[in-house]
Amino acid sequence: MIQSQPEVVQSIVRYGTAINHPMDYVFIISILLAMGIWSVLILRTAVFPQWVGYLGIVFLLLVLIGLVLRFNFIDLTGFRIFIFGLLSWIMSMGILMMRR
Repeated sequence: MIQSQPEVVQSIVRYGTAINHPMDYVFIISILLAMGIWSVLILRTAVFPQWVGYLGIVFLLLVLIGLVLRFNFIDLTGFRIFIFGLLSWIMSMGILMMRR
């Protein structure tokens, strides 16, 4: 039996969503893990100002609290908030690295 076009499209969209949402969370957790490692190293080595390490730790804790409280980081608003915080930390680190 041949499926109609809307049914085929809906099954493709459902498959894409089923794969995309878990991969979004894998991305977010991976970024948080990397940022946490960098922040701890910044605090331990004191090569960069301590506030950058604390900024990374605070961002990490806020996102983890959001995940525990089931804040949706994969919708448009949640992802914007996550990316804004991530870019703030990355830009701070980039500016500090260029100064050295």
